[in-house]
Amino acid sequence: FDRIAVDAPFSSIRHVADAVVLRFAGPLKTPIWEAGRFWIRAWTGADLEKHRPISSIANISPKNLLIIHGTADKVIPYTEGVALHEATGKRARFIRVDDYGHAETIAHPDYSRWLDEFFQP
Repeated sequence: FDRIAVDAPFSSIRHVADAVVLRFAGPLKTPIWEAGRFWIRAWTGADLEKHRPISSIANISPKNLLIIHGTADKVIPYTEGVALHEATGKRARFIRVDDYGHAETIAHPDYSRWLDEFFQP
């Protein structure tokens, strides 16, 4: 791909699980995560631990990457987008969308303009 734009990305599925799904599990977080990981791998063949965009984001040229994330995102915490941006050395374009939640940023009045500007040759 010449350019990649991501909206509300996660840096690691484990981080999201800990922050959203397992946040109240306390000391049971790890056993619950491992059990879920085992059963998903058994049913689908997919290993959730391998879904770590933060491990491969350095392979994408920062000038060709746009990260958009809403600060009110309760599904994929805003900190996940920030972590990915930091993993690029803060060289990728990052758009913080204050007070927008998950899948809401697309409704921002400037969303189309952001994408148009980024994808212009």
